[in-house]
Amino acid sequence: MRNSISRLILVLVLPLDADAQVERLVIGQDDLDWRESSQDLLGLDDSVTIGSLQPFELDPLINIGVGPKTEKGQSTNILGYVWGSDSPTADRRVPGRQMPPPASVEDKTAWVYGSWGSASTIDGDVDQPTHSWVVNGYTFDLGLVVPLNRVVFFPPERGRGAAGPYLGLLFRDLFPRQYVVSGSLNPQEFLFSDPSNDFNQLLSSDLSHDEQVADARFPTQFLRFTRVRFPEPGFVAEVEFYGEGFLPETRYTSQLLDMGEPVLIMDLAHQMIRLAGLVPDKDIEIKITGLRPGEKLFEEMFHGGEPLVETESDGILLAAPRGADIAIITLAIKNLTEATCEADVERVMTLIGDLVPEYRPDQNNQE
Repeated sequence: MRNSISRLILVLVLPLDADAQVERLVIGQDDLDWRESSQDLLGLDDSVTIGSLQPFELDPLINIGVGPKTEKGQSTNILGYVWGSDSPTADRRVPGRQMPPPASVEDKTAWVYGSWGSASTIDGDVDQPTHSWVVNGYTFDLGLVVPLNRVVFFPPERGRGAAGPYLGLLFRDLFPRQYVVSGSLNPQEFLFSDPSNDFNQLLSSDLSHDEQVADARFPTQFLRFTRVRFPEPGFVAEVEFYGEGFLPETRYTSQLLDMGEPVLIMDLAHQMIRLAGLVPDKDIEIKITGLRPGEKLFEEMFHGGEPLVETESDGILLAAPRGADIAIITLAIKNLTEATCEADVERVMTLIGDLVPEYRPDQNNQE
């Protein structure tokens, strides 16, 4: 009876090629969830449904710019990306001096520069001005592209100026009387444009502002960089950002286990039978059945355009998906739509080939 049961359990269905090999095993299955098996996540949320990931969805009522403080007391945005801001050694008491931009733009690294006190614009403290002197504006990198539709800024409700012509005056009465809010997706514009000028994409402006709280609203747009400029300087306590919808750009970098030398499936079958205390081909019959519908000899664990990268952990490799810039994709879809409406088959094929280099159209069946 034991032998008959063993036969039912251990009869193996093998592919036609008995030399098929297993070289790598993907982790992220069985007892490991997606986050535990990931090396890097960008713009993905695993809190909505247990065991799954989806693009992070913004709540229109929650400020994107302020997240929980790190253990070291660093300010973060809503996605947990730490805010950076240079602190030069020049005299901070000199009016009009500017904090510099970073050396480069990096994913998951938020940054703010501009007038003095730039780091205080996103620290969540609404009771203190960003600086003891009036400010001209700030420029922000939110860390990744977000669907943005609102920027809010305001002075402290309490407190008085302590220097120069503002001595003894209420901060709440010294808010900026003019503002211009602009946005961009271009890292070069963020890094190198003159802070006294606006980004190419104008979002909102008011040159006769007469309220303490400036609530600049505009149609939802995918943006990463934002500049808030004050042609007439004033005091502000905080700059807040709001948006609605899913993040348009996400990335998941998985881990791969290097299994070492390849193992033959036939050898593995023999080993399993022997571990059960039986003899292959005597107690347990092994049948090579060939491929059945839907089966294949080789499983592609990763795309050819996703090069494997070694990590600090021996035997663990990375396979980073090939990403694409949202601005490039948006333009490509626009061009594809135009070419399709014009029935321009040749242009459609060229555009698809630009997006997917591996695509090889069937020359005999393009219609």
